[in-house]
Amino acid sequence: MFRLCAIALFVSGLTTHTNGVELEEAVCRPRPTVISIDDPGHNYKPYQVVLHRCSGTCGDSPPNIKTCFPKTLEDVPLQATDIGQGVSQTVYVKNHTSCMCDCAEGCTSENAIRDKNCRCICLDPNNCSPITPAQPAQQGKREEESSIPMPYLIGMALIGFFAVFVLMFDALLCAKKRGFMYTVKHSCGSHSERKELVTTTQNGKCITTTVVVFLGQFI
Repeated sequence: MFRLCAIALFVSGLTTHTNGVELEEAVCRPRPTVISIDDPGHNYKPYQVVLHRCSGTCGDSPPNIKTCFPKTLEDVPLQATDIGQGVSQTVYVKNHTSCMCDCAEGCTSENAIRDKNCRCICLDPNNCSPITPAQPAQQGKREEESSIPMPYLIGMALIGFFAVFVLMFDALLCAKKRGFMYTVKHSCGSHSERKELVTTTQNGKCITTTVVVFLGQFI
């Protein structure tokens, strides 16, 4: 009889120990957390302080689906000692004042969004392929198919702007009878001439005549 009671008590104690302690779910909210004020340098003391950080579970969703994020923050001025200089300085650290739940990860397609349960909803069923990094061959093909590089276009635009500016400025000088266009215009309009001596015989006498030969006249 004594042995049976001892066995019963042992089994009862083992069962109670196996069940463990039942704890409540830690919901998403700001909690006091030990943080480093200067990580990883640790150049200020105190090295670690207690501030509020957002943590906890978001409803019935597992942490890999929804995560607790800070919604609002505040800067807390903290008097700390610079170890290297031995002087006291004011260091501002972030304190989480309120929290929010959001999807832990985004969708793998640019044409999809997350619903309230963080499931990806495709906006365009015909074009909802996952976003994957471009392969080197594909990158080279896209570069070959691309138009003129942007720096080259900018250079061409600057040269064109400068040329137009020079022409407009020279046109103003031309109106004042100055400038490159005015010089070219009047040099083309002028003519050159050359004098030649022509000797002829008339009534048995030699007569020398000066002949002016026009080499060209364009206007």
